[in-house]
Amino acid sequence: MADFRMGVVGLGHCGRAMFQWVAKGIDGVKAVAACDLNADLFYKDVHFYYGGHKPPLADEMPDVRFYDQYDEMLDQEELDIIMVETPATCHAEFCAKALEKGIHVYSDIPSVASLSEAKMLWEVQSASTAMLMTGATTCGWGFVLAMQDLARQGLIGK
Repeated sequence: MADFRMGVVGLGHCGRAMFQWVAKGIDGVKAVAACDLNADLFYKDVHFYYGGHKPPLADEMPDVRFYDQYDEMLDQEELDIIMVETPATCHAEFCAKALEKGIHVYSDIPSVASLSEAKMLWEVQSASTAMLMTGATTCGWGFVLAMQDLARQGLIGK
């Protein structure tokens, strides 16, 4: 199976964890690029209130290239998928820019913060060859992925 090249914008809060979980937990997905205005979230040790101390993401994922400008990442990388894990007020803009380039988007909730953003994103999505998925960050948590795997194997559920 060919690798889908994945990037993320937003490494704070749950963005870093989601990026790592998807990259490690889904066959065929290769993490290639990460973007955040705060380079410390990529290059330095960080402490998250929900996950404790974390070593630099650059050390944990040495093949991932870092950008501090979203447009530059979209222009430089050949991404198939982008995860939008920024503060909610940025979601619509970042989703639209990726969709306009034909990049599939997973956006943390909410994708939009207003009716005008909803209309704009609907129009961009409708004109794009790419798809937009909006979901809760917890969709990528390890136990959720494990439960999905058990269900696919027919070990739980009907």
